[in-house]
Amino acid sequence: MVVNTYLFKSFLIYFLPFLFSLTVYSFAEFDLAELKSFFQIILIFCFIVYNIHIIKCKLFFQPLSFLVNLTTIYFLIGGNNWIERGATVDFNNEFFVLIYLSFLLLCCNIGFYLGGFRKKKKSNYKVDYRVVKIVTYSGIIAILLDFIFIGGIPIFSGNAIRGASMPLFRLFFLLGGFSSIILFHKYKKKKLVFIFILLAVASGYRTFVLVYSFYIFIYIMNYLRFSLFKKVLYMILGFCFFISINLLKLYRDISEFGEMQYLSILKEEGLSEDYIYLSPILHTVREGPQIFQKIRNSNFEFGNGTYFLENLSTILPGEQRGYGSIFNDITNAPTDNTKTATIVGAFYIENGIFSIILIASFLGCIIGYLFQQYYNSKKSLFKFIAYSYFISFLAIWTHGGSPLSPTFLLSSFLFHIVLKRVNLAR
Repeated sequence: MVVNTYLFKSFLIYFLPFLFSLTVYSFAEFDLAELKSFFQIILIFCFIVYNIHIIKCKLFFQPLSFLVNLTTIYFLIGGNNWIERGATVDFNNEFFVLIYLSFLLLCCNIGFYLGGFRKKKKSNYKVDYRVVKIVTYSGIIAILLDFIFIGGIPIFSGNAIRGASMPLFRLFFLLGGFSSIILFHKYKKKKLVFIFILLAVASGYRTFVLVYSFYIFIYIMNYLRFSLFKKVLYMILGFCFFISINLLKLYRDISEFGEMQYLSILKEEGLSEDYIYLSPILHTVREGPQIFQKIRNSNFEFGNGTYFLENLSTILPGEQRGYGSIFNDITNAPTDNTKTATIVGAFYIENGIFSIILIASFLGCIIGYLFQQYYNSKKSLFKFIAYSYFISFLAIWTHGGSPLSPTFLLSSFLFHIVLKRVNLAR
């Protein structure tokens, strides 16, 4: 039996404290405040021990390590009630993320084991870079055509222009961005990567910027040879870039509501004007757990898979409900702006804890399988691309609450065809 020590110990680090906390929760009596503190301490303990483990294994920058740390930090920060407006987040925030990560890591081991049964094929790794170039430059052309057809650059033109953006153009742009890393690895075309980042920022979609940035960050940390000092420095720069990207939201909000109204909103939330530049980050990490809390406080019927199918139907012409609209309807939100409820919220509405365990197990098996293929291929760049591609989207879903979205499924299908065409996916 193939057992990967890194994966197995990662699973134990989260699963055993989860079992302990579940036992205490079942047999001890706490009031709400004490219980929340208890689960926060358990999650912080897991986070510390996990990082000691991945540092010892010299896998701190490994994609799965990045995902687990990002998810833990996001839920820990988002679960704090420092914004007074809206629902108070209770202990279930930490409890559900313990369930999610425990089963995700458990099934990473299963996926890794099952991946070992795949029959190895002889491959010639003669790469047809012409196809990669066509896909990459088509992405740039597609987003520029999108800007022309909608009549402006979204970041400078407000939400109305951004909402008119064409999904097909965005899809080609996304594929071009991922393909650009192959050209960067071969020809060291740094300018090409910067062009995609700038165009992603110009599109006004933080999701584009973040998923592409995560992808680049994971590649840099695993494939470019740097000293530990430089890697830490790049992490700090990456964090600063993340903060600057969230200023896109501040720019859009102030453009829409005006500075005075935005400051009055901060006052309602118990935040002083000094927090204006940090407010987009506080709102981002707070929104998901808070909407998830509102969903749990609401009386609604579990979808049993229908909400997921509704979200998939958004790829079809006409108006369909995506997860954002579904969350709004469940919580009776007094706004048309779509909300996020984290990745656990998206599946909690299907069948409670059972569906969270189900999706965590499914995603874990995929991660484990992709990791095994990368691990067994002597750390091939091309297996790594598929692995980091999936991890990058999953990192976005942690907050965005739209797992296995139509955009991801369609882009994955097309990206697989591209990789197959250039002999990278065999």
